[in-house]
Amino acid sequence: MKRACIFVSVLFLSLSLNAQHIVPLRNLWAKPQVHILFNNYTLSFTIRDINRALQLLTEAGDSTFGITSRLDTNKKYTIELLPDIRTLYHDQLQVMMQNAVATYLLTAKRALITNPKQKTISTIELEIITPETGENYIYLNVYDPKTKAKIFTGKMPINLYDMDIGIDYW
Repeated sequence: MKRACIFVSVLFLSLSLNAQHIVPLRNLWAKPQVHILFNNYTLSFTIRDINRALQLLTEAGDSTFGITSRLDTNKKYTIELLPDIRTLYHDQLQVMMQNAVATYLLTAKRALITNPKQKTISTIELEIITPETGENYIYLNVYDPKTKAKIFTGKMPINLYDMDIGIDYW
């Protein structure tokens, strides 16, 4: 009986690590300036949230992208990302968003997402794929809960996953 309980516990824990769960998105406090086109969906973020995510990334020990995005808050930025995370982009903003920042902001529920019909999505389905032993990245797939269409694919450093973006960070 004891072995059966241990087996069921281990099975439950291993399934929950790669499980998909539906989370509600929070309302953004400012109008988003950075828009990502991905599989006919638009993911929008504020520059303020992007800069905060970069600060947290630096605190987590990864200074690849610097501590600020250096984006002008009076402009709008639109970039297109592809489903393959191994894609070589020409723009550093694309690399930064897919490989760290947008992935973190989606797990922190700090995005505005519209579907191909331009309707706002209030909940997303997150699939967090835990890394293999010795790997330093968490992989994330985001789906629309209604249509099961993939909204985003990305990765982020494992140290960034548990960090809190905070409420009043400026």
